[in-house]
Order: sequence, then C-alpha cells, then structure tokens
Amino acid sequence: MAMCPRLLPRLLPLLLGAALLPVFSAQPALSADKQAPAFDLTVIPIEGKASPKRVSLVSLKGKVILLNFWATWCPPCRHEIPDLIRLQRELKGKGFTVLGVSLDDEPKIAVPIFAREFVERQGTRFNYPLLVGSEDLARGFGGIRGIPTTFLIDRKGVIRQKWIGPPGEEHDEILANFNKAITPLL
Repeated sequence: MAMCPRLLPRLLPLLLGAALLPVFSAQPALSADKQAPAFDLTVIPIEGKASPKRVSLVSLKGKVILLNFWATWCPPCRHEIPDLIRLQRELKGKGFTVLGVSLDDEPKIAVPIFAREFVERQGTRFNYPLLVGSEDLARGFGGIRGIPTTFLIDRKGVIRQKWIGPPGEEHDEILANFNKAITPLL
C-alpha cells in the first residue's frame, strides 16, 4: 500500500519518537502551567568557537524561552530549524531566546558536523545556543515521547505550551503557530 507523501512527515516524528520512548519517558509528561525544571547545560561549540560555556534556567530568568529538544538525524527537527533561527533573529531583542537541546548520542561530535553542513546547504548560521541534552533532563521535563518536542517557558520559568513535532507543516504555518503562543508572553 502506498503512503500519502503528506502523511509521512506527520508519522515520522511518532515513529522516530517511539525509539526514544523507553529511554526518555520514565515520568508523566509535564504539561502547561508547571514550573520548568532547573537545568544547567553545556553549550556545544560550533564554527570553531572557543571553550564551551553553560546555560542555565537561572541565567535566563526574565526571558521567554523556546526550549527545543531535537537531534541531527531527525527530519522534522531539521525542517523547523530555519523557523527557529528566524524567531531568534526577530524576537531576540524582546527578551526571548531559543535553546536547541540535542538528544544525539554524541552531540559534541554530531552537532558541529551538522551545523557546518547546514550552513553549506542553507546559507545561514545557527543564531541560538545548541546544548548537550541528557536522559536526566528529558526525565525532568516529564519524558520526551518524540522529537522535536518544544516547550515555551515564560519569564517566571513556567511552561506555557508544549509541542510534540513541528507546530505545522509549512514554514509560514510553523512561524505563525509559534508566534501566536510567544507574542503574548513578550
């Protein structure tokens, strides 16, 4: 039986996420209006930048955060990256930041390679921090049942929305849905 080409992008995050289910879903999922768990993550150096620094929830207090769990091998994750770059560019000066949390097996190796290839293909660079994720972090957010999974965290550290998969199929739809949720928090 042939699969509809528009159906595959919708099913892929679920199929790929099923592989992560035993590892990353040990606790009930966090929902909106819950305090985000504290985190302190290593920034993955890309493009020859010097020593990695750290990013924590405490260091971002007062900012609206779009925390995106992703992996380099995940097609839906790759699809929404240009939209995350655009959001960061357009909203950075308004107290907003995107954080990309890699769930790759070896993020310090995979992510810099992917970032170089991304620049070559897309002609644009990552403008938000890419961070090393962990099973503990995923459990802290209630388990990651599929990727990308994105949490919108308000200025007080409260989760306001969660998306499993991109919030749309086309880039304009993804941006519109993210903006609809983010704008009232700025």
